[in-house]
Amino acid sequence: MFSNLVNKAKDVAESATESVVSIKDAGGSKVSEMVEAFKDSLPHLKGAGYELTEFEIELGISPKLIPHFKYSARSESDIARELKALKGNTLGIIILTGLTKAGAIQKNIAVAGCSFTHIEIELGVIPTVKLKYQATVNNYQHLNLISEPA
Repeated sequence: MFSNLVNKAKDVAESATESVVSIKDAGGSKVSEMVEAFKDSLPHLKGAGYELTEFEIELGISPKLIPHFKYSARSESDIARELKALKGNTLGIIILTGLTKAGAIQKNIAVAGCSFTHIEIELGVIPTVKLKYQATVNNYQHLNLISEPA
């Protein structure tokens, strides 16, 4: 009876290990697919005015691809052309649409002493877009980020 319990426990442990390995393999292939679609979209994103400056891959239960872009203004027709060229690349369409919407919002945000630096997109289960700003060197005191020497 005791040996049956031990065998049952071993079977359960083996099954759990196989499940973890299978999830890990699926996650790895999902990341690879995401990176391939991302690479394919880069020329079109650049054509729409969004130049990749860096990207991160966050591994975990829900992996993320986190590209960072700087923006050079392009015409609406350039953006529409590149969006059309991305047909079939769902990830590329999501990225360009998110960048375009974030760019429209960014144009309306002004913070004294800060300048816009780049757009960051977290592509995961729930995509998010970050607009990144940095205090300008001459305005640190204005923002009370550093104190005057005593």
